[in-house]
Amino acid sequence: MENLFVLGISVSHRMNVSEQIQHILTSNGCKINARIGLPLQEVNSCSDKGLIIIQLICSEEEAGKVKSELNNLEGVKADLMVL
Repeated sequence: MENLFVLGISVSHRMNVSEQIQHILTSNGCKINARIGLPLQEVNSCSDKGLIIIQLICSEEEAGKVKSELNNLEGVKADLMVL
C-alpha cells in the first residue's frame, strides 16, 4: 500500500493570501484527492484565520514541494503527515 499524505495548512490572514493559496492549490490540482476548508470563526465576527486540510495523491517529494510553496507565503504554516 502506498503512503497517504495529508497536508494541514494554517492561515493567519486569509484575506491577504487567499488568492496566492488558491493559485498554488489549483496548479497542483491533479495531486489533490480531497480538500476541506474551515474558517476559524469567532463569536459575532468573521475571523481572518483558517484551516485547510488536503489529502494528496503524489510522491513524497511532490507533497514536500507543495508544502514548501505554501510555507513561503507570509502567515501560512503547512505541515505534512505521512500515514
